[in-house]
Amino acid sequence: MALRKPTQATRGNSVLAVFTEWYNWQTDANYGIASRPEPPAAVLHDRDADKTAWVEIAEACTTNDYARNITQEELDDPDAEDSSFETDMDRRAAEAFVAAAGEKLASRAYDAIAAQHGPGVLLVVIRSPWFNEETFQAMESAWIEHEAWNASGSFARIYIGWRAQGGYDFEEWTQPIG
Repeated sequence: MALRKPTQATRGNSVLAVFTEWYNWQTDANYGIASRPEPPAAVLHDRDADKTAWVEIAEACTTNDYARNITQEELDDPDAEDSSFETDMDRRAAEAFVAAAGEKLASRAYDAIAAQHGPGVLLVVIRSPWFNEETFQAMESAWIEHEAWNASGSFARIYIGWRAQGGYDFEEWTQPIG
């Protein structure tokens, strides 16, 4: 698996730090980043309970233009135009989420880390300036329509993240993954 690009890595570090703090609060743990093996994004170690967990991060962008804007990097086709940039954004975010999560859930790249530390956590960051409750409902519908999740069995949980009030909010994805 290719290493993350510099801006993706910087953004990932920021999201990972905020997510780890939130995850500690949610699980009453004291995880810190123990290593960055690539993949996954990080192996976490709970300093109090002497246990480990691992986290992989995926990004779901609603459009190529938006992805280009937040990363300031060229995508595969920099000349591609998004003719429907501001139409049906909930559906587009839902499809991007399903695609990003599905790719990670199906990947065998996490087999070794899962064998070593048990199933991990997948964090899918939704990159949409229009993220709201309707987006979340569209994600649930798109998820239910899709089949064959977690083929690798490498992930125990999925969390979603999104920009909110200058930071990030997170929530556990409660739809079945296996």
